[in-house]
Amino acid sequence: MELKNRTVLVTGAGVRLGQAIAVSLGKQGMRVALHYHQSLEGAKETLELIGGDSKQHGCFQADLRQVSEIELLTQQIEAQIGQIDVLINNAADFFPTPCRGPYSCCAQLSVQYCTREGVTGQQVHEATLKALEELGYHSGLDYQKAHNDQWVMVHGTGHGIGLEVHEPPLLDFKGPALQKHEALTIEPGLYNLQSGGVRSEDMVLVQAEDCLNLNHLPDILNW
Repeated sequence: MELKNRTVLVTGAGVRLGQAIAVSLGKQGMRVALHYHQSLEGAKETLELIGGDSKQHGCFQADLRQVSEIELLTQQIEAQIGQIDVLINNAADFFPTPCRGPYSCCAQLSVQYCTREGVTGQQVHEATLKALEELGYHSGLDYQKAHNDQWVMVHGTGHGIGLEVHEPPLLDFKGPALQKHEALTIEPGLYNLQSGGVRSEDMVLVQAEDCLNLNHLPDILNW
């Protein structure tokens, strides 16, 4: 599909990923409709980053939870820029949860103190569960079924990465001793049957005395 001179609507274009997508498409010659809800200054910044003929782009405010505002948004875009050819529906709500801080701490502890050559996958997993338990959380499918209002860890801590996405060694009960240079995921999560869940993943390389964390992104939900 030829992108140049086509109109794209990018929702949530004032921050983070939405801003990056909008800037990239604008620099490829698309006319960009920059949607924002509350991030007007961010949308203006996106417009400046795109550069070129600013008349080909525009910032448009709307609360996408309201159908009437969605209809008005499309009408305004078509009147100012033209018919929408492409939709990038990037906008999202962020919900704070009580497990964000403990969750990140749990993953960090597992990586920093436990994952190294000779330690078993079971030991890494048990360290993860211990960190969660010390913070007041629980583990196991049976526990979640019995206490569906609790935040619970219901799976293993991680697994090997190689020719397949999921492969041994498992960081779980009966997990084998780890070998130097193995690539692993560290991905504990907490889930609640009433609210949902959260999981954040690091990828590490096993070393003799510790592990090398290949993830350099912040361990928060609003970066």
